[in-house]
Amino acid sequence: MFEKKLEFPTARLEIKVTSTPSGQADLGAGQVMTFAEAKSLKSNGTNIRIPKSSGKSTSVVAAKFGNEIRLLDFVIPGEREQPELSFESTARSLVFTNPIFSSLSFEQRVSVFKAVSENSNFQKLVKLVSESQSILDEKAIDLSTDIALSVAKSLFGKSSSVSTPSKPSPTVTSAKPVTPAKPNNSANPFDKVQFPKPVCGDSLPTDPKAYPVKLYPVFVDYSESNLQTVKSKFCQDALSKTREKTGKQAVQVGSFLTVERANAFKDFMLKNIGSGEVSDDPTVIQSQPTSKLNSNFKNLVAADNSKLGLFDWLVPPANAQSGTSKIKYEIAKQLDRNSVLLGQDTPLVLHGLELESTSDGIKISGTTPVAQQVLVLPAGKFPSFKNVTSEDYKNGGIRESDIVAEEIFLSTDINLPFIDNQLPSEPFSELLKPKTGSWKPGTYDVIMSPGAKYDRNSKYEFGAYGWNSGVAVINALAAVDTVLDLNQLKAGANKIGGNETKTRKERMIEIATKLNKANLLRDDCSRDLIKQKEGDNSFVTLMNCLGKRGNLLQIASIVYDIDGDKIVSELFGKLFDLQGKQHESLKNKVGKGGNLLLTLGDAGKNTYTSFMIGENMTRDIVKGPYIGRFTVTEIPPDPALVALSSSTDIGEFQEVKVECDSNPAAQFIDLVIGCGVTDLAAKNYSSSWYEIVESEGVLTLTPPGEIAQIGHGAFGGEINEYNLRKPFFNIKIGQTIPSGQKLTIQARKYEGTPTRKLVISCDSNPIGVWGTGLFPRCTSEGTYVQVKFEGRHGVQITLNNGKILEFEGNIWGMPSSAYITSNGRSVEFTISAKK
Repeated sequence: MFEKKLEFPTARLEIKVTSTPSGQADLGAGQVMTFAEAKSLKSNGTNIRIPKSSGKSTSVVAAKFGNEIRLLDFVIPGEREQPELSFESTARSLVFTNPIFSSLSFEQRVSVFKAVSENSNFQKLVKLVSESQSILDEKAIDLSTDIALSVAKSLFGKSSSVSTPSKPSPTVTSAKPVTPAKPNNSANPFDKVQFPKPVCGDSLPTDPKAYPVKLYPVFVDYSESNLQTVKSKFCQDALSKTREKTGKQAVQVGSFLTVERANAFKDFMLKNIGSGEVSDDPTVIQSQPTSKLNSNFKNLVAADNSKLGLFDWLVPPANAQSGTSKIKYEIAKQLDRNSVLLGQDTPLVLHGLELESTSDGIKISGTTPVAQQVLVLPAGKFPSFKNVTSEDYKNGGIRESDIVAEEIFLSTDINLPFIDNQLPSEPFSELLKPKTGSWKPGTYDVIMSPGAKYDRNSKYEFGAYGWNSGVAVINALAAVDTVLDLNQLKAGANKIGGNETKTRKERMIEIATKLNKANLLRDDCSRDLIKQKEGDNSFVTLMNCLGKRGNLLQIASIVYDIDGDKIVSELFGKLFDLQGKQHESLKNKVGKGGNLLLTLGDAGKNTYTSFMIGENMTRDIVKGPYIGRFTVTEIPPDPALVALSSSTDIGEFQEVKVECDSNPAAQFIDLVIGCGVTDLAAKNYSSSWYEIVESEGVLTLTPPGEIAQIGHGAFGGEINEYNLRKPFFNIKIGQTIPSGQKLTIQARKYEGTPTRKLVISCDSNPIGVWGTGLFPRCTSEGTYVQVKFEGRHGVQITLNNGKILEFEGNIWGMPSSAYITSNGRSVEFTISAKK
């Protein structure tokens, strides 16, 4: 009856019918159908082609009478190689095609096939099938769903229950001591440590003879959630940094004195965080840091190197602020994530994405079980969602010019293992990038949607809606015929072709691209979805739309290279209808939020994805897209930094708020700050150097393990033209220090031995760098810079011509002088701290 040349391989089988559907006196009036061929039934058997793949696949066989599919069976290599259409085979097939089994491996599906007929309600289902007029009979579908859930629970179910979390993405909890989960008799020493710890790294040796020593830093992948998780649960002093060799941001968790201990902590991080790496560039510390305590200062803790935990030195980014304003990013409103609560008593978490503010801009981080389209608009530009049409934001749409930035987030993967909090287990983090290259100050709305109204081709040749619809197509057909499963798509076996080594996501991208080019998912099914009423299920609406003859013809041709009108409209169509009804039956049985699906182990994964596609689209239509908001604010530059900006790089300084009534007055990483009468003292509890902007145009260093005076002491000498340091507080001798003294300073942590490149113009203001006063003036010959050194720690100035000026530090503040000249309008040189 129907023959065509097929691109995929086939085999021939003889199919017999052993049950006569009610109302059918003549079997010859029926047809046998597979995805390869359709033929008239013969009483003695019908020889017909079936799709054939790797040998680990199932393929459907159906008998159609009139306009309805009445009987079903499956070809299963090694288990049922000679199908026989009967009431029993149809009852078993109704259970076997249930969407909850579509994510199983071939071997697992075989176990399901065997287990169905052993269920206590199976014979009752056989009776319902014998009395029904179609495989779409609601009573039969409802009972087959009950049996499917029972079989899935007995074969794959988890013993523990699953609850719906209010926030599935990583959260920051209070720092309660925890002992990480570990295997019995673990050889990793960190499995036995109680966390969180103030410092995770090793302490420096107290024996001076132990030096020099090497420190091996350990990193984990950067994300804001990783940083907060590490700080709250493991290493409270963890911090983010840009790695010098790779240029990538990372979270530094600690530094260790041996490669063995560093590798052990790396393994510990891999197990608990999911990433870990030991730097191949250890830091060498030549000698033991020294410490002297100045008794003039309060709120300081005495040095105790035996308790010091160490980080590797940080690499400051190369970009300088150059005196320009900073940009501050703040989240004004998070993306909501709840369903519309249709028929549910508790909220259903529909995604795990959230906005994050960083120094680089706004990120969207987390996980999502469905694809999401993200549009960023100026606040106030988004109309009521009920007034948005599919013409507004499409490519070339009437509101396209309002889009400031956009992104698309695909579902984390297809058939990924699920964790017990509903969502796929692989989080991601993406920076929202404005089309102009930089954000302007203002307020912005983030519009996120899985639906058709906001579908755009930006990163791919399809939008989030196109991806979600494509996944729904694959999930639906994979439940019926594993030859059509995305996992089975191989080169030469279907029209999309592709390499066998491609990931499922890569193959899904190809399918979504081809479906989008056909426009059927956007132009046809989107109208059906938009028109649906409150209480309708979007997945069922989508399946009904995809099951239309015209749509099925395109899907079959694009995805599976099946072009026969009869096969497509009569077999594909009915199976789409079946999937829609089975999905709706499941939705009524799986519990609030679909939680029961998550107790079924490997079973239910695809169905949960389809369930989430339906719920996300339903929410989008009834309640509108997910909307968040953030602000971009321009912060005027600190005058203290501006005074330095024309002469040297001022990047990476951070504000430190000092409150003198507190103890300590402030702490910046391992730098503890206390207030004196007129100045501050900073105690460095690490092996790194710290740098502080103490006043306009003045930089001070705090060496490892030592204390630095910040500001001018009221009793420390005369303030003159060569003394740039100023007292923070105007307190006279004998006067009581008032309460409530507060100020803000700028500080940063250095990597390695501090070095700065300086460009001093002859007409620039004097500046002070690490105890070195630089006083320029313009002369008839060019530039003259008076150098006056009064530092406690020596510095070395290297001129561009290779000449070197060295100044030895002294605790008495005895000045040393020199001068530098140039025949130009400026002088360039490098200043380095001496060890």
